[in-house]
Amino acid sequence: MLKNKQRVRAANGSVKVMTSRGTKRKASIKPETLTRSQWLKATQTSMVQHAEKRLLPTTGHASLEFKYQQLEKIGEGGFGSVYAGYRKTDSFPVAIKHIPKDEVKSIPLNIKGRNHDVPLEALLMLQASCIKNADGKSAVVSLMDKYDFDQELVLVMEKPARSVDLFTYITRCRLGDLKENEAKNIMRQLVDAAIKMHAVNVFHRDLKPGNILLEATYGVPRVRVIDFGCSCFVTEEPYHDYTGTLSYAPPEFVLRGSYRAGPTTVWHLGAMLFELLAGSKQFDTLLFISKMLQLNRVLSQDCRDFLQMCLNCDPEQRATLVQVHQHPWLI
Repeated sequence: MLKNKQRVRAANGSVKVMTSRGTKRKASIKPETLTRSQWLKATQTSMVQHAEKRLLPTTGHASLEFKYQQLEKIGEGGFGSVYAGYRKTDSFPVAIKHIPKDEVKSIPLNIKGRNHDVPLEALLMLQASCIKNADGKSAVVSLMDKYDFDQELVLVMEKPARSVDLFTYITRCRLGDLKENEAKNIMRQLVDAAIKMHAVNVFHRDLKPGNILLEATYGVPRVRVIDFGCSCFVTEEPYHDYTGTLSYAPPEFVLRGSYRAGPTTVWHLGAMLFELLAGSKQFDTLLFISKMLQLNRVLSQDCRDFLQMCLNCDPEQRATLVQVHQHPWLI
């Protein structure tokens, strides 16, 4: 879950944030406080009441070990290590993420009249999953439990059975030979998931093939979004600190040191489509804007137009999420 193209890293291997001035520091959290009423505006009341239980502090290694069995490590990065596992009562597969306490970003949230410092990653994951698809399920993986220990935070998440991350699917399962219609089916779901996340003010900020799972289902594989370690709230103001995979950073940050949520998400969608169609070529913004990275294959005109709208280097001319969703190629 935490692999494929490094995030911006300090010399000691920890994940930091690259600022427009070239220095490194932690990203600020906006807004600085979040009240329950503010959260209710962006989510459903029933979802909040259910989610509050998973945001309140839970301690005790014995409780975690009693409920879940941890297995092999499946991912590692600056924001923690992820292990496969299962719930002991019914063998339900889970992913167990261990995050060092000094890497945990928290935000005050008023729950039932009391202020609690809740992990931002957990809060945003719950918030992003509140809008369901037509089948009653969310594209975002579910947060099942949270444990606060002295040295680390542990998040227990749904691990879709019979799933593989999109990076592995492209490079190993299909050996880069994705047909245009198959790429379209995946992109349609990715665009829908992005719109739903932005609708509840969640900016994932690290959408890439390594953070997308494809769950095997009858017919079209189901897209699942994972890893909210770089996520933040959608704001009207531009961002000046970049947290995420630097090779996917939008041109406006690379060239001018600032970026906005909507245009950046559209750029990430375009970058993922490029990789879906390019086979072994991995996307890199610097190479793309310098015209050293090109897609050389026969595609329909609608597909090429869709890709060009997403990867317009001018954020003011780049398509919006709504325009992308309504593009003829996806219909």
